[in-house]
Amino acid sequence: MKAQCQDMKSHCQDMKAQCQDMKSHCQDMKAQCQDMKSHCQDMMSHCQDMKAQCQDMKAQCQGMKCQCQVMMA
Repeated sequence: MKAQCQDMKSHCQDMKAQCQDMKSHCQDMKAQCQDMKSHCQDMMSHCQDMKAQCQDMKAQCQGMKCQCQVMMA
């Protein structure tokens, strides 16, 4: 019985160690996710800026077109 108990004990300690590893691994993953999240948000706001710039450019082009038409007439 004693030998069995020892086996169980060491097995439990192995499991405990594994759990600790998993825990720290999970925390690493969590940190990575946070980084990715903030990176994505940066990218998204950058895209929004680009979109706004494109809209401006489009409007400018429309203006130029109108001027050209007036000059041609």
